[in-house]
Amino acid sequence: DPQRHPRHKKQRNCACQPCRSDRALGCESPHKCALAAQKIINKLTPKTSPNTPGHTDGLSLTHTRKEKNNETRTNGMKGTITFDPTVTCKTDLAECFRIFTDPNQLSDTP
Repeated sequence: DPQRHPRHKKQRNCACQPCRSDRALGCESPHKCALAAQKIINKLTPKTSPNTPGHTDGLSLTHTRKEKNNETRTNGMKGTITFDPTVTCKTDLAECFRIFTDPNQLSDTP
């Protein structure tokens, strides 16, 4: 956020580092863009806002259960995998989605 930089000026040709970086990426008016982005972020609900601290759901599996799941996966799926109901943010967007299917109905063709 260029507005939080101590050398930021509310003008198109601001020389602070965040504004210079934004201009190098093609933004013609970093201050104006930052204001527009902040307006959009301010309209988000707390659940989806990047400004809201992470939520701990209390649903995550214990370390022992996660280890047992990993052992089952490593051993060719011989055993039971305990469902992990956590809704805590992950590091990769792909980890945030779950698709439940019948494993007997899986196909590699689209």
